[in-house]
Amino acid sequence: MNTRIPRPAVVVVGRPLLVVPLTFALVAVGLVAAPLARGAQPTAQVATSARTAASSPTSVLAGSSAPTCTAVTTVAPDPIVTTRTCTLVAHASTAPVSWPGVTATANFWSYTALAADPVRATGPVLVVNQNDKVRIDLTNNLGAGTVTGLSIPQLENFFDDTVGASSAVTKRYEFTASRPGTFLYQASGTKDGARQVAMGLVGALVVLPSTPGTAYGSATTAFDDEAVVLLTDLDPALNNAALPLTFDMRNYNPKLHLMNGAPSPATTRIPSQAGKKTLLRVVNAGIVQHALGVLGTTQQVIASSSRELVHKFGANAETVSAGDTADLVVNVPATGGPLYPVYDASTRLDNVTGPQTGIVAFGGALTFLDTGTTVTAPAAPSITGLTLPVTRTRGTTPLTFSAFAGGATEPAVTGAEFVLDNGAAAGGSGTAATVGGLAIPTTVTGSVPASVLGTLVTGVHTLLVRAKTTNGATDVWGAFSAATFTVDHSGATASITLSPSATNYGLVSLGGTATDVVTGGSSISSWTYSVDGLAPTTVTVATPTSIVALSASIATAALLPGIHSVTVTAADSLGNPGTPSSPVAFIVDRTGPIVSGVTVTPSPNDGTQGTAYDPTVVEVKVSTYADPVTDGVASGVAVAEAFLGTTGVDGTGFPLWLYPSGSNPTSLLGSFPVSELTRYPNGPLAVYVHAKDAAGNWGAFTTGSLQLTRTSNTIFASSFDSPTTLVPPWTADVEGTGTNARLAGSNAVTTAPNRAFVITRTVGTFSTTNSRAYLLDNTPTAESKYSAQFTLAPTLTTGTSAGNANAFTLLAARTAANQNAITVEYRGYGTIRQVRMSVLTSTGTVRTPWQTLPSPTSPVTLKLGWSSGAAAAASFTVTGVGTQNLTGLGTSAYTIDTIWFGVSSIQSNGGTVGAGSMWLDAFTSTRTATP
Repeated sequence: MNTRIPRPAVVVVGRPLLVVPLTFALVAVGLVAAPLARGAQPTAQVATSARTAASSPTSVLAGSSAPTCTAVTTVAPDPIVTTRTCTLVAHASTAPVSWPGVTATANFWSYTALAADPVRATGPVLVVNQNDKVRIDLTNNLGAGTVTGLSIPQLENFFDDTVGASSAVTKRYEFTASRPGTFLYQASGTKDGARQVAMGLVGALVVLPSTPGTAYGSATTAFDDEAVVLLTDLDPALNNAALPLTFDMRNYNPKLHLMNGAPSPATTRIPSQAGKKTLLRVVNAGIVQHALGVLGTTQQVIASSSRELVHKFGANAETVSAGDTADLVVNVPATGGPLYPVYDASTRLDNVTGPQTGIVAFGGALTFLDTGTTVTAPAAPSITGLTLPVTRTRGTTPLTFSAFAGGATEPAVTGAEFVLDNGAAAGGSGTAATVGGLAIPTTVTGSVPASVLGTLVTGVHTLLVRAKTTNGATDVWGAFSAATFTVDHSGATASITLSPSATNYGLVSLGGTATDVVTGGSSISSWTYSVDGLAPTTVTVATPTSIVALSASIATAALLPGIHSVTVTAADSLGNPGTPSSPVAFIVDRTGPIVSGVTVTPSPNDGTQGTAYDPTVVEVKVSTYADPVTDGVASGVAVAEAFLGTTGVDGTGFPLWLYPSGSNPTSLLGSFPVSELTRYPNGPLAVYVHAKDAAGNWGAFTTGSLQLTRTSNTIFASSFDSPTTLVPPWTADVEGTGTNARLAGSNAVTTAPNRAFVITRTVGTFSTTNSRAYLLDNTPTAESKYSAQFTLAPTLTTGTSAGNANAFTLLAARTAANQNAITVEYRGYGTIRQVRMSVLTSTGTVRTPWQTLPSPTSPVTLKLGWSSGAAAAASFTVTGVGTQNLTGLGTSAYTIDTIWFGVSSIQSNGGTVGAGSMWLDAFTSTRTATP
């Protein structure tokens, strides 16, 4: 939002600018074109000037004006400096709001010169002389919690005050009026600055040049009369808000365009003289641009944005941007007149007469330049003050009116008449009205019969009243005076929606709209709804308008199962019965759906198996389901659920949905996590399924079954805790005759009772045939998934460097064809101990990198995982070091049938094997691919 949403008022600080008071009240008593008065004397305070101006609103403008703020002149030292002190008090108050057809009270914020002065639509016009030192004292009387400051946008040496003054605090602003011009002042950019401007905290500042009778000191800016014209925009929703501080300014939408706080016809005319030049100081304090035009004469643009133009130009209507100013000199014709319209040529000239009526009346930002030229007395009496006590009617009772006819300078009234909607009706063709006595003006009254009103179409109509005088035998009729009224024969129309469309015992929400906009425009204060044509329920509208939103909750607990319908009827404020809405049906269904054909996949299940498309879930499928028609209704299956082992509270099971989605589902499909199976023992596991229909009814359970058949994942385990025996549990032990030996059940390495499989070594060369010491495990049977882990504590060295170190095979997982599908190898040199894993594939052997053990003597756990497949994976983990993964392995030709555990072979690199020992312990193997 433009922070200049200004809602200025006219107050002059300079030459005696006459502030013409406004008799029209708009959110406050506003001001129209504020002329600068000829010969007015300087006053001590702006407030005094405003009150003086109020006593002479028809003063003729002149070129000589004087400052309005208190002056103190410093004589010495040179140069002479005059300081002018102005006071502004920011008020929060209420004031009447009125334009034709509307009278109300609204909140309003604006400036006054003194705290006791009444609040008006805009602040006072401040007038100072060029080169004056200006001091403005601003007092914040807006109320607790508010902050307000001052801004003069076009003044280059005046900075916007974003800090401001808090409640009941006075803040001083000082600047030098270094150049002449017309300026806007307004609330500054504090937290609520834009809101304060929109509420009326605006005004005009005029800096007068040293050359009297000119706007900017040059001969090309000379004038005879002058006036300030402040253009503002008004949104009644903001000013009528109970708490303007909470109004959402994003919704700010001005409906009225005003001149100095008032719309026509409540504006005050600008006095001038025939053949003279009138200066219009235009200040646009609105949020949209305005183009000021003057009909019947010419105008010259002499300044823009408070600066004189080098190249002045003529214009029919000069556009002034929001928050900007312009100075226009109007050449008043020497003959003609007396009135020249001054109007906003860029917007509609109308007033909205009320929020519900839909009537738009002529008005808006319009006033007149009045030269005071003599006008010939009328030849026929005029009608004034035409009033309709009622402006909206059904046409069932007469429509009365009253007015005044004639005047002191008009001929005698000898009769009056009225017509409807025919401004071209010949004199004497209308219906006679009653004329009062001899008083001037005289009263005119009449009544439009109900029989006539009943024949009028619904809509806006015009009552035209005129009076006549009689000149001899001839009747001379005056001009019509018009008033509009609305005939409304029709009630409102309505359309509704219901949600949900099916229920069992729940509430059904009714929504929709009722409108009288196209059937008369009357407001709707209440409406009714009926279920199945039974006794209606009445709903009162909190804020009657011509369009209302419908909202109600319909209880269904007492309704029988079946189809029910709802209609809505809305009557308008005149009592016209509305047209019932088209009925909308809903279903009361209290019977649940049925299901059958429950299958659970995969079954049997070892407790770890999932579906082919997702190995983490088990699928539940229902092949037959239906919501049978009962009591003539069925709402259809919406969802289902499954429970494992036993039924639970409705709505807490695993969900099943219609599958496939769309218009032709064939089954109910859902799933539950495989991990849920860990809670249940081997054997049949019941799976209970039931479905819910769209009305919320759960049907009876149908049972399916899953067979849990678990086998142990463990293939073989040995802790070596037997005192002397290795066989069993091992199938056999193999020992060569060379320099390696194994010690069964020895506790030489570890503390009893923990024992291990220990291999000792003396210095010498290594033979793959006579130096072996390993154990045999024939438990695996064509295993496609295999994992194993064991503990290793090495001290042996197998070489002096990585290049000549021999590689011992500590584990060989062999196929039925005596191939090493998996091997774990060991080597040691110096203080380095390393291990790796090899995997046989369809394209050869794939190995992990050598991994260095954390310690050359401390125990470490080794883990391997393997699977058979076209693109299988394997892993090798050294605790404390990390995991090496091999992927994309072609191992589908191999399964595991035999394990060799110990030193079963060596890859000799020529290195010398040192003396020492190693022990192997805690061997475990399982049927999984993950160790």
